[in-house]
Amino acid sequence: METQHDPGSPTLRLRITHITSTMSAPLVTLRPHYVPAHLPTAIPPGLLPHQMPVLRIFGTTPSLQKICANIHLCYPYFYVPFPMDSTDPLRPERVIKLCQRFAVSLNHAICLAMRQNPTGGATTSRTGGGADPKHMHVVSVFLVKGVPFYGYHIGYSYFLKVSLANPSRFYVAMEQLRKPVVLGREWQPHEAHMNHVLQFMADFDLYGCGWLDLGGGTFREPLPGELVLGP
Repeated sequence: METQHDPGSPTLRLRITHITSTMSAPLVTLRPHYVPAHLPTAIPPGLLPHQMPVLRIFGTTPSLQKICANIHLCYPYFYVPFPMDSTDPLRPERVIKLCQRFAVSLNHAICLAMRQNPTGGATTSRTGGGADPKHMHVVSVFLVKGVPFYGYHIGYSYFLKVSLANPSRFYVAMEQLRKPVVLGREWQPHEAHMNHVLQFMADFDLYGCGWLDLGGGTFREPLPGELVLGP
């Protein structure tokens, strides 16, 4: 049984002891949120992979009570440079179409590399992929901007941020991007050297034995007596 945390109550605070990345079956309550409907994806509408990534954070509250926090909807990701090889590369229609084509093409390449049938079962024109949950690898692709790390650069550059449904597919995706199989061209991955846990810690400025503050969430009952949430 679960109970919803009151947004007005003190923030849950825990000192991080250990963080691990694992795969778990999707939660029914989070099904509408796993794959944002407004983002290009290779996952057919209404379907989800059998398992989704979950970060499990073990730690203690200020009163030394043991806590295991399960973090959902946090996907492993990487970037690739956005192709600026047209007269109007940032036209919204072109960006959306390119993101969708990239998601489908990369998902197709990952399936072939893993000897899966990417078009097995029912297909949809929007995703181009099959309905088998084992063949759904690319969660979302969308346009972002940032300053390249190497060399001297003036202003921002544009990238595609690609999120995967399984951290173990990272290596396979990198290998396919270095071949001319995704949209018929080679792509240079960026920020693909960190694993799922390190990405999460870097994004939220976390470190071992440091404090993690949570503004809400869902608690499993029964709760331990005299649970101290805040500092």
